Order: sequence, then structure tokens, then C-alpha cells
Amino acid sequence: MADDEDEIVLSVFSLYYRYLSVEETGGDMTPTGFGVYLAFARDELSRQLSSRGIPEDALTENEERIALCHLIADNFEMGNPDYSFRSQSQAPGVSFSRGEDTGPRLALNKLLDSIELDIKRTGVSGGRGKSIAMVQIADAKKYPKRFKRTDIPSWDTSESGFDADEVSDHGQSIYDPGNNSW
Repeated sequence: MADDEDEIVLSVFSLYYRYLSVEETGGDMTPTGFGVYLAFARDELSRQLSSRGIPEDALTENEERIALCHLIADNFEMGNPDYSFRSQSQAPGVSFSRGEDTGPRLALNKLLDSIELDIKRTGVSGGRGKSIAMVQIADAKKYPKRFKRTDIPSWDTSESGFDADEVSDHGQSIYDPGNNSW
């Protein structure tokens, strides 16, 4: 173990995954092996956050530590020879199977899904770390009662003038009545 943060992650790991021991001799992992798993987990967590559009500073220290623990346990479990068996029969008529993901991977995905949802709800977009500002442009046809969520004025040169096919204030989908363009 290199520093205090690594020791804290090891302490959190021993709480979450107490059935996996980290000991110099006789444990499931050696401290050196745990350090290798931890370095790999940090790299993978960074990639996971980037691919989901989550800013790295959006995670609290505890969330980051827990995510690292899930990744360490997932990588340890994938090294288990039984990992490659998707189903197992224990007796006649008694069998079980599991999905593609390990339990720790499912826990990690659940944690990252909730963080991603929270970010979307608070208006942080695409990992930029700032709220989306709504730009409102007055529509000349219905001014000042109506605004559009765009900074490009809708003008066409037909007789109808400004944007004959304008969307409703709450957006319009192809499923709205009267919009059967498919």
C-alpha cells in the first residue's frame, strides 16, 4: 500500500467485501495484489465516468471509494475459474445460472446509474459541469407570448413567414396528435 488513500480504500473494501481477505500470507489477495487491482480499478473507473458523461468531480470521496471496491471485487471474481461457468447443476432438477455481470459489477452499475440520473436531474449536461442556459428568442408571429428554445431564428421565405411548423412550448414529438409525418 502506497499512501493513506489506498489504506482507506482497503478499509472500505474490508467492510463491503469481508469474505475476500487481503493478507500477506493465506489471504485471497496479497497487499501487493490489492495495489495492482486498485490501480487497474482507478483506470477503469475513469473510463466508465467518461463514457457515461459523468464529471470525475461529481463523485463524493465515499462514492469513489465504493466504486473502486466494486471494481476490485469484480476483477478478482473474473479471475476465479468458476467465473466462466454461466450455469451449474447441483442435483437432478436443481440448477442455477447467472447473467453476464458479476455481483460487484451489478453493484457498480447501480451506483453509477444513480449518479448519472442525479446529474441529469440537476441540469449538468455532458460532463461539462455547468447548467444548461435556456436561450429564448422571441417569435415575431406570437410575440411576446411565446419563446423558442434555440438561438437560431426560425425564418423561411414562404408566405407563412416565421416557422410555420413551429414546435409547442414543451417540445413536440412524432407521437403528438396532428404530427403524423411518418
